[in-house]
Amino acid sequence: MPVDTCTRQLCALNDLLCQISNARPPTGAEQERRKELQKALDEGLRGLPSAGGSKTLVEGCHCEGAVERCAETLYTSAIALCSTLAAQLAPLPLPCADPFPPPALDELSHQLLRTRRLRNRLLPPISKLPEDLLSYIFSVPYAHWPPPEAAAFADRIIAVSHIWRSVALATPQAWANIVLGHVPLRARLACSALSRCDCSPRRTLGERRAARGRSWISRAKAVPISFELGPHARVEGADVVQALLESVACGLTPVRALAWGLPFTQLLLRLAPACPGLQELTVARYDSPLKPEHVDEVLERDYPALRAIELRNIPLPRPGRAFARCTRLTLTFGRETVSYLAGVVPLLEACSALEHLVVGRLDDSDVWADSAPGEPLLLPRLTTLALDEGRPDGTGLLSVLRTPALRELRLSSPHDKTRALQSAGRLVDALRKFLAVASTLEHVEFPYAVPQAFFGMLKHLPRVRVLGFAGSIYPIADFFRDAHCRDALASNCAALRELRVLVTCDVEPRDSVKVFAESLGDYVRCRRDAEGLADVDTLHLTATVGCSSEKALREALAIDCRVYVNGTLCECAGDCGA
Repeated sequence: MPVDTCTRQLCALNDLLCQISNARPPTGAEQERRKELQKALDEGLRGLPSAGGSKTLVEGCHCEGAVERCAETLYTSAIALCSTLAAQLAPLPLPCADPFPPPALDELSHQLLRTRRLRNRLLPPISKLPEDLLSYIFSVPYAHWPPPEAAAFADRIIAVSHIWRSVALATPQAWANIVLGHVPLRARLACSALSRCDCSPRRTLGERRAARGRSWISRAKAVPISFELGPHARVEGADVVQALLESVACGLTPVRALAWGLPFTQLLLRLAPACPGLQELTVARYDSPLKPEHVDEVLERDYPALRAIELRNIPLPRPGRAFARCTRLTLTFGRETVSYLAGVVPLLEACSALEHLVVGRLDDSDVWADSAPGEPLLLPRLTTLALDEGRPDGTGLLSVLRTPALRELRLSSPHDKTRALQSAGRLVDALRKFLAVASTLEHVEFPYAVPQAFFGMLKHLPRVRVLGFAGSIYPIADFFRDAHCRDALASNCAALRELRVLVTCDVEPRDSVKVFAESLGDYVRCRRDAEGLADVDTLHLTATVGCSSEKALREALAIDCRVYVNGTLCECAGDCGA
């Protein structure tokens, strides 16, 4: 056999070996076959002629006699064995269009498959949930989260994985909170993930945001949407409103809530009457110096389903027909509002079905000009009242209202703590007169003051289940350590089940925090040991986030009930309660 023939056979043998080496990992039986192949190859190489023991082939040399026949037999058997192994060890074909993919593409497909399996193992367990459960989770923010947070949540979930994106796009509730114009155009350096399919450089950012709003309207389908237009929607506002009007006119998209910012009240005047199912309406003036020109005209119309109205930082409008069925009213005044009773009282008189009332301020002003209360105003259906008037003397709205069905009263802390302490007596007198009529209270939160100042009001709270105090650690600890105050709290508030304590000081020594925690623990245990009293099973503590009080409270509390510190369940307390 000539040497060049042997070389060609060796090349063929080498190609077969390369095919075997690129196959999947061999099993035990395949390993034994490979050992037999290697042994046969070694014997075949020993039969080749060489030059002077150099182990190299001799060019142009011819084998003669038995050596030639032996080499030919060995090579023939080796190639046959290698061909058999190649057929047995060949990798399984991947499901692709090309039946013979290139080796590089084949290797890349295997690498992508391994990467996907590794990523799936590293993902949290929520990624393994069925699609119906994922769809339910994605729809939770629709009814329980504020619209801006729900819209941001929808933007994020589609970027997690392909499965999440497909499930989210098939969940209409995930796209039923449309928020536009809360971020200035100059701050939006890149479009959102929802509009990346149309990111042509010729399109302005406002046009992209308009396309995003139209896509959300189509994805919400027949789910009632919440539409919020902020102060920076100068470009896309009219475009999206027009698309929404067309969808509403065709009966494709019902609207349940509208939140509007100036100066777009003219667009609101076009959209609101076209939404027969409108349930919530918010009109706000953010930083715009413009006045609400069309607010009175909007509220003068009759909306059969409208139940909640919020007016934020705008002059109070005239009482209109929109307030007739309103059950929830929120009024937030700006810094330019000095006197408010003259405008609030006629507005409340128009709300004959009012059940929830919230009055607050945007600035840190402490005194309003209303120095004398007006005529008493009866609200027979009012069950929830939240006031942040900045008036610790109680001469504001609190002295005017008469609410026989009130169940929840929340008084926020005035900003000037020193003035609150000085006028605590007048505030207590005003609260006594107010609580003497509202005998059905079940939830009361007092403003910042010494807790002993409210001692005389406890007899007016026989049904209270949730009681909140605000103040520094020392007065609250002294209150709960005082046996006389503690006995009065137990006898007058026999139905108490939940305490809420607001710690308003920034920094407290560790010893005072320990004393404070011990006083609360002693009160909870004494109430549990007493007969005829409800157990306090929940304790909410709010401390300044980031200061030493929060950490010290978590370490010092060891109470046999559910304890929440800044809204988070304390682990040790949860274990004790269990």
